[in-house]
Amino acid sequence: MSDFTTRRRVRTRTPHPCDWCHTEIAVNTMVFRVSQKVNKTFSRLYLHDECFEAFQRDQCTGDDDGCIYLHDRGKTCDEMPCEPPLRYLK
Repeated sequence: MSDFTTRRRVRTRTPHPCDWCHTEIAVNTMVFRVSQKVNKTFSRLYLHDECFEAFQRDQCTGDDDGCIYLHDRGKTCDEMPCEPPLRYLK
């Protein structure tokens, strides 16, 4: 099967952490679910509406590694007041 990416607005049935700002998304909330398969690896992201918009605007999400920073809700790295904390170490 080939690589793919799908983006859909869905209503949550269970709580999820937002994959952008890492705050909890409550049950019964409309969110963006991004599902993708790249190099035989499947992943699924749940994002607040404003975090999805920031995810699309952010410069570093275009590479394969994604962004390594922990963001404020709905903000890109450039929109943060100072350098954001690291989400994980490479």
